[in-house]
Amino acid sequence: NNKPQTQRVVSLYKKLYGAEKAEDIVAPVGTAHAYDLTHLLARSIQKAGRTDMPSIRQAMEQTGKYPGLLRIYNPAFTRNRHDALDSSDYFLASYRNGQLIPK
Repeated sequence: NNKPQTQRVVSLYKKLYGAEKAEDIVAPVGTAHAYDLTHLLARSIQKAGRTDMPSIRQAMEQTGKYPGLLRIYNPAFTRNRHDALDSSDYFLASYRNGQLIPK
């Protein structure tokens, strides 16, 4: 992925963890999930202006469009859906030579 956001995260990862190339990122999908969730949560806390769970949940349910690493969340959460990802966001793949190969 050559999006500027992705390149920025890869660059920061390399600096923080001494990776030489993007393929050296341990658990790249997990890293991207964690990045997106952390930013969605931070936006929600900022929007709520508080750190109690009911306020954060309400702000998460009202968070609009967010261009994440994995996809554009529009919205990530709703009052009735608290999972930012659904089955359409997943695919089967194998891992060979540092690459994910879709099946």
